[in-house]
Amino acid sequence: NKTGLILISLTFICNFGVVLIDKPAECDNCIEGILQLVLIFFERFFVSMNFSLFVVYTIELFPLSIRGTSIATINTVGNLGRILGPILLESIRQAGLNQMLLFPFSSAVAVVSISLLP
Repeated sequence: NKTGLILISLTFICNFGVVLIDKPAECDNCIEGILQLVLIFFERFFVSMNFSLFVVYTIELFPLSIRGTSIATINTVGNLGRILGPILLESIRQAGLNQMLLFPFSSAVAVVSISLLP
């Protein structure tokens, strides 16, 4: 639980850093673009670590009789996120907001959710 909270918090920090860095439009190899790319790579690493951690944590958390149901629920929620992600991004783009704001917001929701785990 603490490890997951730390990993998702690091993901939030990387997400928020990507949003805060203002990369100029004519930037090819400027420091802002490179820093934004590095933060995106770290963000992807932390997301992958979170997925691996929570699959293992869920398997050990639930008893055998409901383990299959819990894994299916996690997969269903993940698939729902895959379906709603592009729809939300397009809605944010049409509203004229920064599309990268969706990722720190979802990380903040995950931090709150993880802190409520037993």
